Amino acid sequence: MAKPINSCTDMSKIQACDVTECAYNIERNCHAIAITVGNTEAARCDTFYRHKKGGVKGLTGGVGACKMSDCKFNTDLECYADAIKVATNGGEAVCKTFARR
Repeated sequence: MAKPINSCTDMSKIQACDVTECAYNIERNCHAIAITVGNTEAARCDTFYRHKKGGVKGLTGGVGACKMSDCKFNTDLECYADAIKVATNGGEAVCKTFARR
């Protein structure tokens, strides 16, 4: 059974992000309030955005939604991993924590 999520502070956190060209990446950490992971094809970080730097310094990003219903950490489109890692794969930002059921 997945742990209950009662607020944004309970979201799975982004432990590390190696996608340094993303606007939300500051010193290999994600500083978006929340990201969305996944589409019908892959566990991509849908929040990835090439732009001048943004995000909130001092904030550790979390997973706001995950559309990868076949991931073992996904229940009702919410991520229940303790933390995730995001990295570059084929020029795209992807959730490296994704694991099929």
